[in-house]
Amino acid sequence: MDQYASYYYIIAGAVLLLISLFFNRLAERTRIPSVLMLIGIGLGIQVTVKYFGLYVPDLSQILQVLGIIGLILIVLEAALELELKAEKTGMILRSFTSALIGLVVCALLIGALFYYLFDFSFAYSLMYAIPLSILSSAIIIPSVHHSAHRVKEFMVYESAFSDILGIIFFYFYIDSLEINSAVSIVFGISTKILLTILVSFVVGYAICYLFPRVESSKIKFFPLVALLLIIYAIGKITGISSLLIIMVVGLMLNNVHLFLFDWFEQFIDFRQFNIGLIYFKSFVLETAFLVRTYFFVVFGMTIDLQLLGSWQVYAITLAILGIIYGSRWLSLKVSRTSNVAKKVFIAPRGLITILLFLSIPAKYVQTNFNQGVLLTTILATCIIMMIALMIEGNKHKTAAETPAEEEAVGGDLLSLEIEENV
Repeated sequence: MDQYASYYYIIAGAVLLLISLFFNRLAERTRIPSVLMLIGIGLGIQVTVKYFGLYVPDLSQILQVLGIIGLILIVLEAALELELKAEKTGMILRSFTSALIGLVVCALLIGALFYYLFDFSFAYSLMYAIPLSILSSAIIIPSVHHSAHRVKEFMVYESAFSDILGIIFFYFYIDSLEINSAVSIVFGISTKILLTILVSFVVGYAICYLFPRVESSKIKFFPLVALLLIIYAIGKITGISSLLIIMVVGLMLNNVHLFLFDWFEQFIDFRQFNIGLIYFKSFVLETAFLVRTYFFVVFGMTIDLQLLGSWQVYAITLAILGIIYGSRWLSLKVSRTSNVAKKVFIAPRGLITILLFLSIPAKYVQTNFNQGVLLTTILATCIIMMIALMIEGNKHKTAAETPAEEEAVGGDLLSLEIEENV
């Protein structure tokens, strides 16, 4: 039996990918986020394994590796979604403002809640609050696929900004905990930001130079992703914000015409570059799909179901939900965006939230924090978004957008067109 074990693993892994693809298609029709179904598979595997008394190795290291790769791909994928065009300036500013205000207000309020409920300092409370304050673009982008164009486009930008800002804030905040004085924190973070920006543009221009040359080779995009993984790892070792570098690279690739000087344009074949970019976006989306599939299934397998047996978990989750949707309503109002009622409940937490919780250094982990709050918040926000999108879908069946509205909105983002093929 053991001699065939490797083949069983191969079959299981391939079947999971096919099931995940089916879940994506099912999510488009039913509005049920595929992440819920993948976590459900993981929980089912966990229960089955325990029932039959089968041996399961420690999956924490696998989950961490998948998390790091997923983090890089999510930031790159989000940056590749952002098109910096003059006609979109207003929408970009509104989505950025909404993401920033929502992140800050939500983090401060949830931090205050944790400080009141748990026996640890506000500094640690805020550290635990930041991951729960970030929108999940990995869930939002495919979920709003059939929403109105304006809602869809705004949500793509806002969730991408929320991912990027939240991840960068989290890691800068973790670094600041190592520094004692406020002056040292400001100086240290400012220096690190300036150094990171400088390195980011150097790496960005190098990638833009290499991109059409790599694209023309037989092995196209894995070398490029391997280079980004190396840059990320070196950045973490040297203390530079690696994710900011990944973000800048993605922005420069997707908006190369805005960053090139006259003397540099002679090295770029724009036609070849743009063709390669389309395929590279598809490659990143498919790779991110692969990593997300295995991550959520493994996450479901590692969930401690005993953590969900306490009524305090659900009471805390209700308070967190109140903060999430209250701060979201405020951020949408302050940013002066339209269709607030359609957007306010599109606020799922997902992969980024889990990844950042896993990234909390061991010396800062608070043992009296109930991890069940993390799972219930993710599940609740996904279910609420699902219900909101179902209600919106029913309304669209009875009242479609007028031709004038369609013309005013314009076409879909290129990234959303590619998403259909993932």
